[in-house]
Amino acid sequence: MFILVELFSTKTISGSAKKYIDRLFKVKESFGPFNQKFDIFNRSVWDDKVDPKNFFISYDITNYAPKKSKGFNHWDYAMRNASWHLTDVVGEMKFETEGRVEGFTDYYSIQTQGSFEKIKLESSGDTTKRVKKVAKMFGAGDVGICEMDERWVYSHHFNRKTGESPELKLPDGLKYAVVFNYAHGLSIRQDISSGIKRDDHRPGLFVKLELRKLPGPIYCKSWV
Repeated sequence: MFILVELFSTKTISGSAKKYIDRLFKVKESFGPFNQKFDIFNRSVWDDKVDPKNFFISYDITNYAPKKSKGFNHWDYAMRNASWHLTDVVGEMKFETEGRVEGFTDYYSIQTQGSFEKIKLESSGDTTKRVKKVAKMFGAGDVGICEMDERWVYSHHFNRKTGESPELKLPDGLKYAVVFNYAHGLSIRQDISSGIKRDDHRPGLFVKLELRKLPGPIYCKSWV
């Protein structure tokens, strides 16, 4: 059984959720994983047809000349950059040695050693409830758990230092995906097109942006 949430109503689907989603969004048989080298952010590194200088230089507050327009002054850019500090510092800790930009072109590898013993929970249902509860405690607007569908995972990632695009190999044993989104405050969304438009960056932002591309406010809430 598959549960969808459309606006504030719940819809239960019997049968294959994958087939339902494919039919709903007209996903063709030819659809497959995308090479991350060709997304617009990575293209700005190697594709001369994409000029990123005005965008990326704004992160260098010491050399960037703020615009006179409202929303583009020194304070606006400093505020935006401050919100990205942790993401940028942690994500690029291995950039100089390995070319990794974790959280963007690579999954996170910077973490402390976990327990050597696996926690024993009563059931998969209990595990699901716990994961969802913790995600919402950490600020997720909604969270769902589903089987991994590799069609929606990058086929290759991109090394911004070397320019190489090796095949993406996820750790063995990954069977499920945890998907979550965040509700972005109306006030910060009203600043779109200004220098501070991206200061609401948090994990899950890209999930939300991808969801916004779908034809309607429909998203996976849970699998049971």
